[in-house]
Amino acid sequence: MNVINDLWNRVGLISDFAKRLELKKTQFGKTAVMKYLFILQEVFKVPLGYEFSLYTYGPYCSDVLSDLDYTEAIDGVKIYSVGAGTGGYSIRPSYKTDEYLKKSKDFLSKNAKSIDTVIELFGNMSARDLELRSTIIYLYKNYLQNNWEIDSDEIASDVMELKPYFSKQEILNAYDQLDKMSIFTKIEG
Repeated sequence: MNVINDLWNRVGLISDFAKRLELKKTQFGKTAVMKYLFILQEVFKVPLGYEFSLYTYGPYCSDVLSDLDYTEAIDGVKIYSVGAGTGGYSIRPSYKTDEYLKKSKDFLSKNAKSIDTVIELFGNMSARDLELRSTIIYLYKNYLQNNWEIDSDEIASDVMELKPYFSKQEILNAYDQLDKMSIFTKIEG
């Protein structure tokens, strides 16, 4: 696959998320885009070509925001600033969304099951919930790559060190939820 096709696939994917999450009760903003793409690539092995590192709100890649800005610039999505409530941004479909879905039809079709699963499992979560779960996933993968013994209590302690505004119980509950979703099995597979 070449760079142009990769870009169209990512534009189509961002547009697809905007369209499919438009009717969800939770806000679909920049943090959510970052976390959905991280989970798709790192858990479901969808080839997006991003390099994530751990940052303030969990896994982060500046290329994701560049792709999002580009998608908005070409009218694949519209990004609105949200002043009330949680603040942040709301990403919505635009009048050209369907055009970019068609351009990336093969990629979206090939990865439809993974995209559907991510939306089903994570689509109703807040940005804060996604931040916590993606950070746990990031650390879990790090433990695997370093051949460290995987222990939920150790990972929870590491998350608390990075994100002291989450309680240990909240982290352990999120860890258990990810385990029940078979996220860790998918990472190991």
